[in-house]
Amino acid sequence: VRGAAVPVKFVLWDHDGVLVDTEPLFFEATARALADHGVAVSHDRWAALQAAGSGIVRLLDEAEGVGVTHAEIRHVRDEIYADLLSQRDVLIPGARRAVEEISGCYRSVMVTTSLRRYIDQIHGQTGLLEHFEHIVTAEDCSRRKPHPEPYLRAMDLIGATPEACVAIEDSPRGFASARAAGVRCVVVRSDFIRSGSFDGAERVLDRVAQFGPFLAQLGEAAADSAGF
Repeated sequence: VRGAAVPVKFVLWDHDGVLVDTEPLFFEATARALADHGVAVSHDRWAALQAAGSGIVRLLDEAEGVGVTHAEIRHVRDEIYADLLSQRDVLIPGARRAVEEISGCYRSVMVTTSLRRYIDQIHGQTGLLEHFEHIVTAEDCSRRKPHPEPYLRAMDLIGATPEACVAIEDSPRGFASARAAGVRCVVVRSDFIRSGSFDGAERVLDRVAQFGPFLAQLGEAAADSAGF
């Protein structure tokens, strides 16, 4: 386990793709909003744009003769997305246990590019938000992932140094954001994001349920290196 000399005290959680399976719904909402204006988008194209930190605005700008503004298309997309969320249970299997089993041992912060209203909608009945000291959303930052600002803000809120943190992400842009902020990052594989470079990751996991055991291993390695 790399980087084990400094004990982990803080876990910085991504949300979409790590705790909730919302990315297919967001793609569906985007595709439907664009289709109303004759713009088609494939899954692979959308995944590539998301990995690069781009999205619906880029697709709209590339299309010709589309009589809709960025704000209008986003509003339509967001309304479709909220409706889809109301119809589905999106909590990823093992996510609740992963969060709860480290509660009390580590301080947790959620670091997401989602809007706060979606976080509140999704977790209105899950009770999961009580395990997070802070939730950093898109509204809290002027720049989104892959820029390091979301993670820098999270650390500032809890008075943490990068060395004492571990982030868990599923996307190349989230991974890049954490690493640019100097934070060690664990990646959990997402079915929606099939490709991407995660060179430098602490570990690449197949399931979020594996995160707790990994943290325990990291703690044991830190204790051994300190001579405890």
